[in-house]
Amino acid sequence: MLIEPGTYRESVWIDTERIVVRGLDRNTVILDGGYELADGILISADGVAIENLTVRRYRQNGVLVSGAIASISRATAPSGPGDGSRYGSAGEVVYGMGDAVVDGYRVSYVTVANNGMYGLYAFAARNGVFEHSYASGHSDSGFYIGQCRPCNALLRNLIAERNAIGYYGTNASGDVWVVESVFHNNRLGIAPNSQDAERLAPQADTWIVGNLVVDNDDPVTPEISMGFFGAGIAVGGGTSNSVLRNRVEGHDGAGIIVLPMGAFEPIGNTIRGNVLSGNGFDLVLRLRDAGPGSNCFAQNNFVTSDPVGIESLLPCEGTMQAWTD
Repeated sequence: MLIEPGTYRESVWIDTERIVVRGLDRNTVILDGGYELADGILISADGVAIENLTVRRYRQNGVLVSGAIASISRATAPSGPGDGSRYGSAGEVVYGMGDAVVDGYRVSYVTVANNGMYGLYAFAARNGVFEHSYASGHSDSGFYIGQCRPCNALLRNLIAERNAIGYYGTNASGDVWVVESVFHNNRLGIAPNSQDAERLAPQADTWIVGNLVVDNDDPVTPEISMGFFGAGIAVGGGTSNSVLRNRVEGHDGAGIIVLPMGAFEPIGNTIRGNVLSGNGFDLVLRLRDAGPGSNCFAQNNFVTSDPVGIESLLPCEGTMQAWTD
């Protein structure tokens, strides 16, 4: 489906599988919610692609991929709810696992700006790609992957600026890749995290590789309530994440911080080969319980850390030393 240049003041719901919606010009094909409509593009079907357009000024989200809405639609269809693998022990639907997902999505060369909550948002979806896209002016995050196990999501060649958070990944587990992207002048750069606010906690297995993460301590950005401020990469209660070969600089708080979130302790995270400078602390580990939780730090280029000598205390090869705050 090709869209001619113009400003379209409408919301679009796509529930047809495997179609491509492509604007003829990214800058002049504009979906504009006028701060009145809820979502710009809502996707509840498998295999949909959105390309080459701008989505702006919606009250909630620019582009939303929702396995929850897809699952509800399937459950009411004549074919029934599927193989039953989306049900928990009490019989309730658990969106984001089994067949309670959108399976396959792609958003490429899309600009999302000044939407009320999220720019590009995939919830209970797997086998997806966000690429070559730009997000600015969102009071939650520019790019979001949430409540999926496994997610099998690739985020690459993105730019996020002047959002509350550049990338947020609540309970997004299993082959999530955030790579070769730029996160600057947000309140917080990149944050895989575990929360009880969504299902499928704890979060696990995100790879954050080869990104430029700069100056994410900008107060002149949309503010999320009770949000973390002033860090480049924050792993909040996440497990088995790998933060590799990123350049992280210019944060008042921390360059890379691994810390608890809610009831969740960070466990088994690897911070390796990053280049850090100009941060309040370059590398930080915060824990509530005794022991390092198998979080390790190695081969980073840094000056300051908390605790001091973090790579000697918590090496990725060799014996870790017991340490608490």
